[in-house]
Amino acid sequence: GCDSSELQRMRGDFQSIRSAFNAYRFDNGFYPSTDQGFSALIAKPVTAPIPEQWRQIAERIPTDPWGNEYRYCLLDDGKGEPPFKLLSSGPDGIHGNEDDLSSID
Repeated sequence: GCDSSELQRMRGDFQSIRSAFNAYRFDNGFYPSTDQGFSALIAKPVTAPIPEQWRQIAERIPTDPWGNEYRYCLLDDGKGEPPFKLLSSGPDGIHGNEDDLSSID
């Protein structure tokens, strides 16, 4: 399971990751696609939508308290509230089962 310090760290991570994706949107007018994901913050995307005002915002994909990379999912073309969700595979590191954690739960 997760203890409160791990959940607290994750909430802080979600906040700083959100800021990074919001900075990307501020620069380019849109969020990266789900496929582009975190890579769009690290290297300029070569698939559509291609950002005009690209700059590097992150050095690497951030990892959750259990050492696994967070995942990014664009919702509703970025028009919804929230525009995207961030996912952690949770303590077991396996994506798609019940200990997964999301930024919008």
